[in-house]
Amino acid sequence: SDSEGSDLFGGDEEIHDSDYEAEERIRKAALEHNKAKAARDAAAGKKKAAAQSMIVLEIKPYDEETDLKKLAESIRNKITKEGLKWGEDTLADMAFGLQKLIFPLSIVDDLVSIDDDVIMVIEEEFEDDVQSIEIAAFNKL
Repeated sequence: SDSEGSDLFGGDEEIHDSDYEAEERIRKAALEHNKAKAARDAAAGKKKAAAQSMIVLEIKPYDEETDLKKLAESIRNKITKEGLKWGEDTLADMAFGLQKLIFPLSIVDDLVSIDDDVIMVIEEEFEDDVQSIEIAAFNKL
């Protein structure tokens, strides 16, 4: 069996910076690629529908004291941008009475960067309430 795998009892909660940094580089490269392609298509005179993505974020609080519904409303009010539409948020149980916020949104790829315009803003503006943010789903429409 693989001793490097996940601990079934949740003991391996550590986030590896190098993995996170690698994912960030991949996301940024993909975003730059999409922007460059959009610019080439525009220069070539192609008319195409704006590329959109449907994303589901999982936002985990530090403790059970965090009012997740209030946090969701605050995030919606703080992050408003053309090309960004928030979906209906829901709560999901994790463990030991903790819940996480499941937050769907759709973006127009050329107008909104999920990393710079959404995740980074949540991390900076709500750092006292938010322990981590994960992209649970990312689908091109």
